[in-house]
Amino acid sequence: MAEWECELVVRRAGARDAVIEVSHSLVRTIATTVADDIANVEFLSALAFHPSVSVRAEVARRDHLDCDAVDHLLADREPTVRQSIIWSSAARLQITPAWALAAIDGDATIAEDLVREIDAFSELDPPALLASLADHRDPVVRTAVARSREGGRKLLRRLHRDEDAEVREAAAETLDNW
Repeated sequence: MAEWECELVVRRAGARDAVIEVSHSLVRTIATTVADDIANVEFLSALAFHPSVSVRAEVARRDHLDCDAVDHLLADREPTVRQSIIWSSAARLQITPAWALAAIDGDATIAEDLVREIDAFSELDPPALLASLADHRDPVVRTAVARSREGGRKLLRRLHRDEDAEVREAAAETLDNW
């Protein structure tokens, strides 16, 4: 079963079950087209554990997942899956400041996404998270922080003195447009 990772079992009344091998691409297509609603939570949540990154990334975008699936996707080793799961409303209820800081530390793209939409993550204490990110080693992350008002003027004034010119410019622009 090296090429095939999933099987579809079709139950027919009065006949033997039909077992059909299903490719990754078909599983991804199914994950893309199945309704994202409470009726499909069990199915979508099961796909969160699929071996294909593209399937997990597609499932991660869904809002109706159980807690185990969200936890699994939040801890996924693939950045594309973690980038997708942060936009799921199911995940927003489970994202903690510790997860956010750990994810951000490993991936500047996730940091940019979180900062850009920080108000959607009110349970994360945006000002405290932004203060932590203002010290991030990656200037891309610090620039994203400098473009946000959520950290307050004091943080922006600090970033206005950053070693990176782009960070300083972003902070100055945000302060000027306050």
